[in-house]
Amino acid sequence: MHGRKVEVTASSYRSPFQGSCDGAAYEQRARSFDDVAAEVDLAGDRRKTAASFGIEKTVTEYRMRCTVNTRTPPLVLFISGKRAMTCFSGVCYLLTPA
Repeated sequence: MHGRKVEVTASSYRSPFQGSCDGAAYEQRARSFDDVAAEVDLAGDRRKTAASFGIEKTVTEYRMRCTVNTRTPPLVLFISGKRAMTCFSGVCYLLTPA
Protein backbone atom coordinates (compact mmCIF):
# COMPACT_ATOMS: atom_id res chain seq x y z
CA MET A 1 0.00 0.00 0.00
CA HIS A 2 3.06 2.26 -0.01
CA GLY A 3 2.36 5.45 -1.94
CA ARG A 4 -1.43 5.13 -1.93
CA LYS A 5 -3.43 8.16 -0.81
CA VAL A 6 -6.11 8.72 1.78
CA GLU A 7 -7.99 11.94 1.04
CA VAL A 8 -10.20 13.63 3.62
CA THR A 9 -12.27 16.82 3.42
CA ALA A 10 -14.87 18.26 5.79
CA SER A 11 -17.59 16.14 4.15
CA SER A 12 -15.90 13.33 2.20
CA TYR A 13 -13.21 10.69 2.24
CA ARG A 14 -11.44 8.43 -0.22
CA SER A 15 -9.30 5.52 0.82
CA PRO A 16 -7.88 2.40 -0.85
CA PHE A 17 -9.25 0.49 2.15
CA GLN A 18 -12.81 1.82 2.58
CA GLY A 19 -13.56 3.30 -0.83
CA SER A 20 -15.17 6.68 -1.45
CA CYS A 21 -17.83 8.66 0.37
CA ASP A 22 -19.11 12.07 -0.74
CA GLY A 23 -21.43 12.61 2.23
CA ALA A 24 -19.61 11.94 5.48
CA ALA A 25 -20.06 12.93 9.09
CA TYR A 26 -17.28 12.66 11.63
CA GLU A 27 -16.63 12.45 15.34
CA GLN A 28 -13.43 13.56 17.03
CA ARG A 29 -12.00 12.58 20.41
CA ALA A 30 -8.69 12.44 22.25
CA ARG A 31 -7.38 8.94 23.05
CA SER A 32 -4.32 7.40 24.59
CA PHE A 33 -2.15 5.41 22.21
CA ASP A 34 -2.15 2.60 24.79
CA ASP A 35 -5.95 2.28 24.49
CA VAL A 36 -5.85 2.44 20.68
CA ALA A 37 -3.06 -0.17 20.50
CA ALA A 38 -5.07 -2.54 22.71
CA GLU A 39 -8.23 -1.96 20.65
CA VAL A 40 -6.59 -2.72 17.29
CA ASP A 41 -4.35 -5.49 18.67
CA LEU A 42 -1.14 -3.56 18.01
CA ALA A 43 1.49 -5.26 20.15
CA GLY A 44 5.20 -6.10 20.18
CA ASP A 45 7.19 -4.98 17.15
CA ARG A 46 4.10 -3.51 15.46
CA ARG A 47 3.56 -1.18 18.41
CA LYS A 48 7.27 -0.25 18.50
CA THR A 49 7.16 0.51 14.76
CA ALA A 50 4.21 2.87 15.20
CA ALA A 51 5.94 4.61 18.12
CA SER A 52 9.24 5.00 16.24
CA PHE A 53 7.26 6.32 13.24
CA GLY A 54 6.08 9.19 15.45
CA ILE A 55 2.75 8.11 16.91
CA GLU A 56 2.81 9.71 20.36
CA LYS A 57 1.20 8.78 23.69
CA THR A 58 -1.91 10.86 22.94
CA VAL A 59 -3.69 10.73 19.58
CA THR A 60 -6.77 12.38 18.14
CA GLU A 61 -9.23 9.88 16.72
CA TYR A 62 -11.37 10.96 13.77
CA ARG A 63 -14.15 8.49 13.02
CA MET A 64 -15.82 9.25 9.68
CA ARG A 65 -18.95 7.48 8.54
CA CYS A 66 -20.72 7.71 5.22
CA THR A 67 -24.22 9.15 5.53
CA VAL A 68 -25.24 8.68 1.88
CA ASN A 69 -24.06 5.11 1.30
CA THR A 70 -24.27 3.08 4.48
CA ARG A 71 -22.45 0.16 2.83
CA THR A 72 -19.22 2.16 2.69
CA PRO A 73 -17.14 1.22 5.75
CA PRO A 74 -16.21 4.01 8.18
CA LEU A 75 -12.74 5.50 8.04
CA VAL A 76 -10.97 5.90 11.39
CA LEU A 77 -7.77 7.94 11.57
CA PHE A 78 -5.54 8.24 14.61
CA ILE A 79 -3.52 11.46 14.26
CA SER A 80 -0.46 12.45 16.24
CA GLY A 81 1.37 15.58 15.11
CA LYS A 82 2.28 15.13 11.43
CA ARG A 83 1.80 11.36 11.57
CA ALA A 84 -1.32 9.25 11.33
CA MET A 85 -2.43 5.65 11.41
CA THR A 86 -5.51 3.86 10.14
CA CYS A 87 -6.45 0.25 10.66
CA PHE A 88 -8.68 -1.85 8.44
CA SER A 89 -9.40 -5.56 8.38
CA GLY A 90 -6.76 -6.39 11.00
CA VAL A 91 -3.93 -4.39 9.41
CA CYS A 92 -2.69 -0.95 10.50
CA TYR A 93 -1.21 1.51 8.00
CA LEU A 94 1.10 4.38 8.91
CA LEU A 95 0.37 7.61 7.05
CA THR A 96 2.34 10.75 6.28
CA PRO A 97 1.07 14.01 4.73
CA ALA A 98 1.50 14.36 0.98
